[in-house]
Amino acid sequence: MFADDVWSRSEEIFADLRELGAVHRTRLANGVPVTLIVRHREAQAALLNPRLGKDADELREAISTVMASEQRHVSFSGMYMRNMLNSDAPEHRRLRKLVSSAFTPKRVEALRPGVVEMAQSLLDAAQARHQDTGRPMELMEEFAIALPVMVMCELLGVPHSDRLQFRMWTEHLMRDEPEYTEPASKAIEDYFTRLIPSKRDSPGEDLLSALVSASVDSDQLSTEELLGTSFLLLVAGHDTTVNLIGNGAFWLLRHPHRWQQLARTPALVPRAVEELLRLDSPVRAASPRFAREDIDIAGTTIPAGDIVLICLGSANRDDEQFPNADDMQLPREMSAHLAFGHGVHYCLGAAQARMVGHVAFTELVTRFPGARLAIGLEDVRRRASSIMSGLQRLPVWLQ
Repeated sequence: MFADDVWSRSEEIFADLRELGAVHRTRLANGVPVTLIVRHREAQAALLNPRLGKDADELREAISTVMASEQRHVSFSGMYMRNMLNSDAPEHRRLRKLVSSAFTPKRVEALRPGVVEMAQSLLDAAQARHQDTGRPMELMEEFAIALPVMVMCELLGVPHSDRLQFRMWTEHLMRDEPEYTEPASKAIEDYFTRLIPSKRDSPGEDLLSALVSASVDSDQLSTEELLGTSFLLLVAGHDTTVNLIGNGAFWLLRHPHRWQQLARTPALVPRAVEELLRLDSPVRAASPRFAREDIDIAGTTIPAGDIVLICLGSANRDDEQFPNADDMQLPREMSAHLAFGHGVHYCLGAAQARMVGHVAFTELVTRFPGARLAIGLEDVRRRASSIMSGLQRLPVWLQ
């Protein structure tokens, strides 16, 4: 299921799995046996099910137990640190309240004018390179990756000089191979271990400074929790937006009448972004859960201790929930897709991702209404990750 040769065929494979049933067993590339939930109804219910645990310590123990039974070693990246994503009630409520007190809609909206300037600057530079060299724009590197890196570093108060390094770390962190995840995880941990005290000593207007000083009823985030939250914001807040822009541009370029429709009517971009989130979800599967006890889902028993992946991208293409699921339906209700999860773990950064997506696609389609792919569909490659769904590269002719 997660071998190297299947990433670019994942839509086809998940469609076959949905036909066969809601629940399936497979292995990750690192050998961890997992249960997949692939249909919308069951995925939505699983996201609400407290018997599928998220607690960081228990999750690591569950994965270690499963791997020990396979006589295999497993290592854990910083994504398994304690944060609000890797916690259950009541600890989750506590952490989410503290982070929410700093990561406010007002703070996100205040970024919008700067995001517009960043997007325009990046596209100015890409257009100039295109005119000077006659080569296509590499949309992933020059825009889809660059813009969210700039936004996240601005949000967290990370120096501009460290942006490219951050992109490499996050890309390696989301791969399933320990030779990539372990060094990247250690590098990010070391970086934030140095940065957090500096924000405490000399706070700025950025989110990390606000998190350091955030307090609710005299409660504050511990140093470990600040480190885990920084990991979460960096990866969940940055990598997902990269994939939203890249995947969405790829889908629109495969359907040029839609690209041109948005160019003619930019007011449709917010609705289109919701459909792009559904059609080619930035997150392939929600971060792992474990079964606290035997759980029956759609007639299949998931044994206690099993590791469970809820496949958001597959659920978002389920025809039972979305008629004509493979096509963009701009009048479609926006609340039903699971791209940002569902329930108590619904993505806290959804508003930021949407805002950046709105800006990115508005600038792309209005500036380049005749843009087209510069490579064949068969040459487009997906990144290897059981969690994230994104592209390696996307050359585009600017017109």
